[in-house]
Amino acid sequence: MKILAIVPARGNSKGIRRKNLRLFNGKPLVSYVISTLKKVSNIDDIVVTSEDDEILNYCLSLGVKVHKRPSLLSSDDVTLDPVVYEAYNWYRSKFGEVECVLTVQPTSPLISENTIESAIRKFLEGDVDTIISVIDDTHLSWRKIGEEYFPEFTERLNRQYLSKRLRETGAFLITKSSFVTSKNRIGNKLYFFEVPPEESLDIDETLDWLIGETLANRLKILIVTFGNKSVGTGHFSRTLSLADAFLGHDVEFALVDSGDIFSELLQFYGYSYKKVKLGEVKSLIRGGNFNLVINDILDTTREYMEGIKELGVFVVNFEDLGEGSKLANIVFNDMYGGFEIPDNYRVGYKYAVLNENFLVQPPNSFSEIVKNVLISFGGVDQNNLTFKTLSSIKDLIKQRDISVKIIVGSLYSHFEELEDFISTFNLSSYVSVLHNVKSMASEMNGVDLGFTSNGRTVYELASMRIPVISIAQNDRETLHLFARTNPGVKYLGIACTVSEASIRETFVHLLDNTAKRKLMYNSLPYKEIRDGLLNVKEEIIFNYRRWRKNDYKTREENY
Repeated sequence: MKILAIVPARGNSKGIRRKNLRLFNGKPLVSYVISTLKKVSNIDDIVVTSEDDEILNYCLSLGVKVHKRPSLLSSDDVTLDPVVYEAYNWYRSKFGEVECVLTVQPTSPLISENTIESAIRKFLEGDVDTIISVIDDTHLSWRKIGEEYFPEFTERLNRQYLSKRLRETGAFLITKSSFVTSKNRIGNKLYFFEVPPEESLDIDETLDWLIGETLANRLKILIVTFGNKSVGTGHFSRTLSLADAFLGHDVEFALVDSGDIFSELLQFYGYSYKKVKLGEVKSLIRGGNFNLVINDILDTTREYMEGIKELGVFVVNFEDLGEGSKLANIVFNDMYGGFEIPDNYRVGYKYAVLNENFLVQPPNSFSEIVKNVLISFGGVDQNNLTFKTLSSIKDLIKQRDISVKIIVGSLYSHFEELEDFISTFNLSSYVSVLHNVKSMASEMNGVDLGFTSNGRTVYELASMRIPVISIAQNDRETLHLFARTNPGVKYLGIACTVSEASIRETFVHLLDNTAKRKLMYNSLPYKEIRDGLLNVKEEIIFNYRRWRKNDYKTREENY
């Protein structure tokens, strides 16, 4: 079956003047459907019909046939039926008969090759005369008759319980050529082809244009991350915050060597994911048509990064000190620094990624007396610094009447030991233990002093203007510069060298030295840290667009 695609493109559009030649996301609007149609394998020929010479000349340069329609078919009150009929007759008089006519409107620039191919396949396989592109538009609706409005529903119900209503998108109409006349293109047997919501936009007004350009820049993002007893939960938590920041984009997760609790969390938050081995990530990217890959898996190898980069995607890594980091487009190392920073690195606390709860929770006021203390050493706390810290200060919290809030993660394995200790020393009226909290920001509200390891929680405490006592869990955490250099943090060293006596001594010093705590409180760059998530998102988008522009330019030069 020979299929002819007809693209009707007016020059004197009313809603948006010169709409079809206006630059939509950098290219003329009409070019999008032409580019898409040229990729569809079942289409034999493409004709653009217009009364406008500028449109016709431009479309001719794109390698399609053009036809100048009569002026009488260019007025506002002319429907598509006579326009398509006239172009169809012109084509068959010049190039022979066709069995199928596909009308595609240039005002639907987001319609995809895959959707059109699927619709044509349905047309060729099914017993249908006409296929019309539609979208589910089920809502409580009203019809105006005369001067009155009448409900088009019998009962006010939630949307999922209403009778289904379809709305034509105007993107395409496929029909047998025998049904194409000056007044009609629709046959007897109809099929309504539902298109994805993001492809359903019909640009008629300026707001449609703005929405369309936003959708055209929608990214498909793969986030590669992990969480387990070895690496903790911080990397997963950061990527979850990143995914929330890219709300509206198409985000998927690849969970590498991660426990079930992390996949359950992704299900809860509504994100698609696959559990994979690191060696399977390349195949996942190849099959997913991703624009952007975010790795939060600590150090990457050159081999891993070369495999990803050869797929032509933009790559962003977090907390990566490996050889592979040199091949990433951007590396965010908020914990690290140094004198010789590569051009692709973004380092320091201004790139800290916090959960959005911290951005809406006001920072704490300074208290002259320490009344509320937080102990939180991460989701795993492999050195059980939670227990060590509580043991160090158990007598002080009683003597000074201090409330202590302990937050442990889902992978903390010393919970019973901790509960027994609290009971044995009669601390239950002073100490509360929480796990799997929904909002760390809320739990930090009103806290005067915090104990934590040298990871993500340091930034969370700092964003709330809480002076910090920090102990590194491992050698890698000793490299985190913020806790070692910022006056708002008292860094005690790595866990294996920190005694209970030194924890107690530091705690007493800060309890008794209000001026010192006030200096710490004022030294924390809480505003800059709270801006970190926005800084990271803007850096990614800006550099991705610059990379994409250069990539397109390189392809055109090579072509």
